[in-house]
Amino acid sequence: MTGETEVHTAKLDSQRPGRVLSWHTRAAGLTLLCVLLGSCAAMKDVKAWLHPNAAPKPVAEKIAVPAPPPPTPPRQKPPIREPVKPEKPERLAEIDPNTLMGLNPSMVEKILGVPSRVNKSDLSLVWTYAAANCSFQVFFYPDLKTATFHVLKYGGIDEGGRQLAPSQECIRNILTVKSDTAG
Repeated sequence: MTGETEVHTAKLDSQRPGRVLSWHTRAAGLTLLCVLLGSCAAMKDVKAWLHPNAAPKPVAEKIAVPAPPPPTPPRQKPPIREPVKPEKPERLAEIDPNTLMGLNPSMVEKILGVPSRVNKSDLSLVWTYAAANCSFQVFFYPDLKTATFHVLKYGGIDEGGRQLAPSQECIRNILTVKSDTAG
């Protein structure tokens, strides 16, 4: 059966000369091509056998790797400084208590600072600023139209609860804006 195929292929080649090559011709050409290419690769190996002491040519230049930077020394922490507070704050200005009349609580806090004590009832709000021997009280009452609190009166009392005039030295010390409190 193989003989018939060969005969048939040969007939095909003879009927169309130059167009179709027999499989024998194609296989022989492919084998020749492989032998030629293989011999080129073998020639390089033969040269290495013939000259074993010859140094091979470098394929690529060596890449220079930079040395790592030297380690940085750890930063020293700055020494801790204690804030220096003056023994007696500098007096800047004495406040006239009449200027507090009609102000809302946030405005009074900007002038006098945070109160020592706050008492709240249904109808009023009382802020007390205390010193060693006396205290100054600011009384807030709500405005009926806006329902916001405003200063309606103020007063000073001593440690026994007796009224003091704003001109008393203890009350004047409370009403003096200090350099380290009011802003």
